[in-house]
Amino acid sequence: MQSPLNDIRRVAAVFFMCAVAAVRAASADTVSLAWDPSADSTVTGYVVYVGTQSNVYSQTFDVGNVTTFSYSNAVAGQRYYFTVAAYIPGPKFSSKSSEVSTFTNRAPVVTNPGNQTTSVGKSVALQISASDPDGTPITYSASGLPAGLQLTTGTGLIAGAPTTAGTSTVTVTASDGVLRTTATFTWTISGQTPTAPVPVSPAGTITTSTPKFTWNAGNTATSYLLVVDDSKTAGRIRTTVTASAAGCATTTVCSFSPNVALAPGSARWTVETMTSTGAGPWSVAMAFAVPDSVKPAVGIVAPSGAGSTWETKHSVIQMSGTASDNGAVASVSWSNSRGGSGTATGTTSWSANVAAKAGINVITVTARDSAGNSTSTTLTVVQVPPPTLISPASGGSASLTPTFSWSAVPSASKYVLKVTTSTGVVKVLTSVTPFQAGCETTTTCTFKPSVVLAAGATYWTVETIAMTDLGAWAPVRQFLAVR
Repeated sequence: MQSPLNDIRRVAAVFFMCAVAAVRAASADTVSLAWDPSADSTVTGYVVYVGTQSNVYSQTFDVGNVTTFSYSNAVAGQRYYFTVAAYIPGPKFSSKSSEVSTFTNRAPVVTNPGNQTTSVGKSVALQISASDPDGTPITYSASGLPAGLQLTTGTGLIAGAPTTAGTSTVTVTASDGVLRTTATFTWTISGQTPTAPVPVSPAGTITTSTPKFTWNAGNTATSYLLVVDDSKTAGRIRTTVTASAAGCATTTVCSFSPNVALAPGSARWTVETMTSTGAGPWSVAMAFAVPDSVKPAVGIVAPSGAGSTWETKHSVIQMSGTASDNGAVASVSWSNSRGGSGTATGTTSWSANVAAKAGINVITVTARDSAGNSTSTTLTVVQVPPPTLISPASGGSASLTPTFSWSAVPSASKYVLKVTTSTGVVKVLTSVTPFQAGCETTTTCTFKPSVVLAAGATYWTVETIAMTDLGAWAPVRQFLAVR
């Protein structure tokens, strides 16, 4: 049988596992420890070991036969290490449990906002930032604030408008109710309040998208913050200009050209005075209108790129492309040099079904913006239809050396004549130019091949070729070859 001491050692390892979750900071200077009771009925008490270094314990507490302990001499912000041992009469002690540790209350952390400079009468909103490592709510206080400024204790916001020139040493404090942290900085209040600048131009409708801005100077200004909103972007221009660069270091009229193109449409601008002691008042905002002189861009994606030549045997061309503008694309339209026009579906991504006629079609696509600016691009389409067969007529008869005729097709560079027997034997397969067929300037092509056909059922057809072999064959006709 095991001795009670051995049983205690075994049990101690078990109750400690529960003690890990029980160690906590109960207040600013008290740490509470809890553990599970031993299952050994001979245990008569427990000893708690306390230290400020791992495995080095400077204090011991015989807590008797209880399973909780409050260490009330903790120093706020110090990490403490704890272990527990059980004992039986004798006394005989078990080995120490595994060690656990925790912090007591820690002081808040406050961020120093840095030295501040403000003019008399200028509104102030300075947020003091602080946090507590333990998540404890923080309250704020301040001393030495310039006259006219107040701090909100619950938020740390310093607000108001200073009333007296001078330099103050300000100390802000963040407290969690027990510990506190301070930050100190200087706050300089200048004596003269700068006046607001007065916008002069641009105003109303202007003639350029890159205007020059002119305003009347504010007193004591060393520089200016120019802010311009156009129809697309708030703060399209936001730049600081020195009084010297604006030409008003010694005069009363300032002017500056940012050389930034503004989007067409409604726009507004304003100027803020900047002095050696900080930002001053803003001018009133002045509205103006920017003209749109930029042409839209348009491109053809399908069936082929713009400026190229495309060949088809189809009578309807499915076209698509893109368009863009510095403002907005209002419409995309098309027209055919052979006749016909229409409006495409869509604008920035557009499509259109365009009717083509036999021969060369120059398709012009035009994009227009809301200001009436337009840009065009073209695609040349060669529409290659099959010819119409004339003779020998379908169901008729012809000699064994017949002459074949068919309608001429505009833009055809050659024709392919194909004649077969009823059993599929090819008797004639030859290329014929319009010159050879006598239809360069006429509407009917004729050709008599130097082949004697076999008597009987015979089939013939003709293909039109312009640039490439598209397979534009006429419907096959049958006739009877006779002697």
